Amino acid sequence: MKFQDINNLSQIQKAWMSTILIALIGFFTYFYNYMNPPKQFWDENYHIASAQKYIDGVFFFEPHPPLGKILIALGEVIVSPNKSINTKPFLETDYIKKFPKKYSFAGMRLIPSLMGWLNAILLFWLLYFLTDKIFLAFLGTSLYLFDNAMILHFRAAMLESIQIFFMLLALIWFVREWKKEQVTIKTYSILGILITLGVMIKANSAILLLLPAFLWYRELCTDKVSFKEFIVKNLSFLLTSTVIVYAVFALHFTLVDKPIKNRTYNAPASIIADTKDHNMLNPINTFKGIAAYYKYMKRYESRVPKYNPCKKGENGSLAITWPLINKTINYRWERKDGIVRYLYLMGNPIVWFLSLLGVLGSFVLVISKAVYKTPITHQEYFRWILIFTTLYVSYMLAVMQIERVMYLYHYFIPLIFAIILFTLQVGYIYNDLLESKDRLIYGSLIGLIFIIIVVYAFFAPLTYYLPLDLESFNKRIWFDFWHLQPVR
Repeated sequence: MKFQDINNLSQIQKAWMSTILIALIGFFTYFYNYMNPPKQFWDENYHIASAQKYIDGVFFFEPHPPLGKILIALGEVIVSPNKSINTKPFLETDYIKKFPKKYSFAGMRLIPSLMGWLNAILLFWLLYFLTDKIFLAFLGTSLYLFDNAMILHFRAAMLESIQIFFMLLALIWFVREWKKEQVTIKTYSILGILITLGVMIKANSAILLLLPAFLWYRELCTDKVSFKEFIVKNLSFLLTSTVIVYAVFALHFTLVDKPIKNRTYNAPASIIADTKDHNMLNPINTFKGIAAYYKYMKRYESRVPKYNPCKKGENGSLAITWPLINKTINYRWERKDGIVRYLYLMGNPIVWFLSLLGVLGSFVLVISKAVYKTPITHQEYFRWILIFTTLYVSYMLAVMQIERVMYLYHYFIPLIFAIILFTLQVGYIYNDLLESKDRLIYGSLIGLIFIIIVVYAFFAPLTYYLPLDLESFNKRIWFDFWHLQPVR
């Protein structure tokens, strides 16, 4: 295809061509060779133990809602790489200390890695719907495609990539419906489904409950809805959310019908009996089971230690420091002949810096409008900047109230918000130049993408378990507060 032919393509054709390109890039950054290294790291010890219990039908409770572990188990069922491996010891523990020789992670990591890959496509379409500019959406997506921290974490049998998959679906639906003249019952119903699916992966997805609140504000302030219609719409949201909660937990109790070795997790005897007798499809029994499960989650959380910076080997960090990539975590390392392979939770510093710029720029814009009544040049961009700034600030304020230790990967949700804010900021500031196809601005932004890729490649050994000598590792310690520490 010649260059002039590309110019003659419609906007939607260019968008789909960009989608194919993003899918190809994302395949190699997020999905290719995802089963390696063939060694467990970080919370895989917990999550694989839980997923295996679903496969073998063993009763258990867990500190997170069930859906993420069910989907991890689904990947193992699809690939089935460990049929000849003895996994029975997994059923007697909540933390696997030692994996069998020749154990394959191809199944357990399949769904998280697949969704980590698909998230790039979803983010592109979200940014496209927000900005109506393909190049701007591609620029923002490149921050996700080449972020080392998310790549590493999302290629593991962990929950965050699955959680963000449903979060992005909810945001896409929200943005598309907002742009319509009228918000319907269907809008609220499907939003309830998508948000609740995210919450059923990890509870911190509840930040998305602000989305229906934004819709309420829009409808009530513009007098586009009667009070009766407002109530009906919100009841539809609650109904679909309740159905999803019921369905997920009913599936959980249906799959785990065999308690072993008195491992009942302090569940009431009636819950154990109803689970064994397959009576948990009864909504009353299911909601009793949900109450018992929730009590276990609270009990578990109360036992998680608080953040202690004086503790030797403390991997946690304060939420206020996360945008600066504090503190990185050495998930796994292996030394041989003076060469060390690392799996280090280290973000692409250019991506995180640009994201932070997006957040700070949004703060300045919103505050200047609120306090100094600064005129807004692009109202549509400002609306989205205000919404995503609210989401970012609300999440960060919420996690700062949590006393238990928190880790750098808890920043992934607001990091996605920050990437969106950076993209919106570029669109807001340079909209006229982007519209006029200014060569300087396009060349500068293409150069920025190139820098992102170069820095991603520089830190890639920490992401893909590639060998590094001590000198090479030390070259990657740009700031002490990253807490990158070589194995000597």
